[in-house]
Amino acid sequence: MPSTEATRYIFLGNIVGPQGVHGAVRLHSRARGLPSLDSLQKVFVGEQRQRYALLAARRQGKALVLELEGCADHAAAALLTGAAVWVQAEDLGALQENEYYIADLVGLRVVTTEGEELGELVEVLVTGANDVYRVVGAAGEVLLPAIAQVVRNVDLPARSMLVWLMPGLRQG
Repeated sequence: MPSTEATRYIFLGNIVGPQGVHGAVRLHSRARGLPSLDSLQKVFVGEQRQRYALLAARRQGKALVLELEGCADHAAAALLTGAAVWVQAEDLGALQENEYYIADLVGLRVVTTEGEELGELVEVLVTGANDVYRVVGAAGEVLLPAIAQVVRNVDLPARSMLVWLMPGLRQG
């Protein structure tokens, strides 16, 4: 029986160019905590999310190198430069407790433990130590470290996040 639930796609990164002469593409990805790339069998490329069988994938420095079925040479790979690459959420497996996809966090309403509405989480900045949530609201912008001390609760069904606003986090 077909599923009535819409397919969820998770943004993996953007193709930054060909890798070598045999059709592989180099992907810049800010995604963290992905399962072994060996478990992925397909990806979806571009605005139309064209399905490609994933023949091979490997990490190379900070980039991912993907070999896609039907992308057999440097010229074919070059045509995909700039395209977004997506995976289906179901292909990534289950998340650990208190782990979330960036796509699920963007757009959350952020409220302090004191009941103050800070605004909307508009961007997740991936840094070396921990992610930083950029929240924009009527009082301006607040940058929140994505640490347990600050982020007290994430309620995806209610599209809200409860945070403790540490001293010094508010600008101005």
